[in-house]
Amino acid sequence: MKEKEQDAKWELHPEKSGYPWQTLEADRESWIVVRWQERIASQPIAEIAGVSLKDFSWKIGVASEEKHLYQGEISLQVIYQVMGTEQKKALSKDAPKEAWQEEHLFNKGLFTEKKEEIKTGFAGKNLEKGTEFPALLLDGAELKREPESSENLSEEIKTCAVSLPWQCWLKGKGANQPPSIIKIHVGQVGLYTLLVEVLIKLEKVQNVDECNEEKLNNVLEEDMIFVVKGDSISEILGMPEERAFWRYSYDARLKSVLLKTWKRINLVYLSSLSGGERFMFASGAGAEETVQLKGYPNSFYPIEIQPFRELLKYSLIGQNKICYQAKSFYRVSAELLQEEKEERLLPPIEPMSEPIVLPFRRSKPGEKWLKREEHPTKTTNRSIMTIKLEELSQK
Repeated sequence: MKEKEQDAKWELHPEKSGYPWQTLEADRESWIVVRWQERIASQPIAEIAGVSLKDFSWKIGVASEEKHLYQGEISLQVIYQVMGTEQKKALSKDAPKEAWQEEHLFNKGLFTEKKEEIKTGFAGKNLEKGTEFPALLLDGAELKREPESSENLSEEIKTCAVSLPWQCWLKGKGANQPPSIIKIHVGQVGLYTLLVEVLIKLEKVQNVDECNEEKLNNVLEEDMIFVVKGDSISEILGMPEERAFWRYSYDARLKSVLLKTWKRINLVYLSSLSGGERFMFASGAGAEETVQLKGYPNSFYPIEIQPFRELLKYSLIGQNKICYQAKSFYRVSAELLQEEKEERLLPPIEPMSEPIVLPFRRSKPGEKWLKREEHPTKTTNRSIMTIKLEELSQK
């Protein structure tokens, strides 16, 4: 059976960037952005030469049937170049010395009544690009694994060690995959300040053999258009989905089970606006999803329902529109799993090889001296005592 959801248009709003980490925990898929921003140089930064990975480790702190807490740490080495004496003289004397002064002058120029040009030390030619500060954007596969030695570097080339702890929940059923680094962004956000962002993905993989139309009960096709408000997209990195508040009902006339759940689709993307955070999350209010599972002539209450999503495609239209098409499969189970059945059965009683020795019976205090009416005690020795009373004569 196939059902098709009508074309829908959802609005997605970018979330505010968080420090030191920002997480997005969905069904069998979690994303985490680790961020670090600090003033590191005493001289203005001229260029970001590179970044290398020193260590990327993790462990599972809490493990349950459908929930795992990952705790890890990532260590990076950032190589940058500061400005020399000649480059410092080339800068304007009126150039702001702090990053917040540069941003303040830029924002002040946006709200002036007269369209006056605000000239700053690093003002870009095209304001839509955000900034002319140098930045470095790498994929996880392009990241160098060995840090460079600082002995052979010149005086103008500096190194900075960054250690970033992180933790995140991974929910759902399936085989846990090792955490992977998707992208790394290192950008200059001030004359002396650097911003480091690391995008990490956690994922659970389900059995592919179970995800086909013959073994599954239902197929739901989706065609939707998402509009991101207040930002422009350079690249779509992922679209995880969440489901909650499951409700079931049975329709005897249609011989089907009606499934209702609250569903929300999130967006992980690379923002096209430079000069700040680039890895962004966007989400909407969500909507109710209704699925009709047919083919149940008798009253049926599902013990377990597992949704599987086969993503067909998503494409970017313009700067903020996304065309999304996907299929969702549902595997319905009416019985408990065999492992759960065995846990509920009591273990068999094994025969005893040695005879059971009962403890000696302990008598109550004074029990042998107590006499009961139904069992009178027979005595052999009896004694009779006679008392004779005589009247005294009166004198």
